[in-house]
Amino acid sequence: MSLAELKSKLALKQTRVALRYKYYEGKYVINDLSPLTPTQYRTIHGKLGWCAKAVDTLADRLNFDEFDDDTFMLNQIYNLNNRDVLINSAVLSALISSCSFIYISGDDTDYPRLQVIDGYNATGLIDPITNLLIEGYAVLDRDKNTGAVIMDAYFTADETQIFEHGELTQTFKNPASYALLVPIIYRPDAVRPFGHSRISRAAIQLTNEAERVLNRASISADFYSTPQKYVLGMDNDAEFNNRLATMSTFLRVDKDEDGNKPTVGQFSQQSMSPHI
Repeated sequence: MSLAELKSKLALKQTRVALRYKYYEGKYVINDLSPLTPTQYRTIHGKLGWCAKAVDTLADRLNFDEFDDDTFMLNQIYNLNNRDVLINSAVLSALISSCSFIYISGDDTDYPRLQVIDGYNATGLIDPITNLLIEGYAVLDRDKNTGAVIMDAYFTADETQIFEHGELTQTFKNPASYALLVPIIYRPDAVRPFGHSRISRAAIQLTNEAERVLNRASISADFYSTPQKYVLGMDNDAEFNNRLATMSTFLRVDKDEDGNKPTVGQFSQQSMSPHI
């Protein structure tokens, strides 16, 4: 698989990953399906933390202790790379986007340096036997304002190529048998080797439906608090304050010159029971 194909593969997945991060962070906005919703109420958006709860409940229970086989001093490497933050960040990202990646590079002394990259910024071609990457691609740096790629990397079993603004700037030999971009995968299977997100389509659908109920309840609460009233037979020249009639508990309507008086009534009050 070429570098261009890996970039196209990543672009196909970014929309779904970004959507799940929005649901996790509570920044999602659902479409209003009702054409009857008044314009001034269309900005009401209730928020539910169900998707975040689904991720955090499991993430808080996953704890990494250490490697039993420390032949290659892996425990020391993890400790020097801020192990607690590294593992927690990788697990949380994997639960949200189905997979995350750990980018392995060297510092100035060639000591292993580990960096977590989320599923929005990395992908690859996976070996179904070892679940390691044969090839990989990752975005290492983006412009904070535009999101444009500043630095990215192409990983193979032989070398790691670093690009800046699309130009190859560095090449590092790879002593391992696989790409130095290691996937952390949640619930992989034969059909989906890169796993499944904890924020499933069912969780998204249930959250959308529940939020629509919250939005409709917020709108209905205003109409429930101030039910609509009506006046029949009022003279055209009579002064009538709609706002005062809506907010006042006592409504005064005088007779006309002939002694006739209009009929005042109120529509049936809307029930909140369906929303509750």
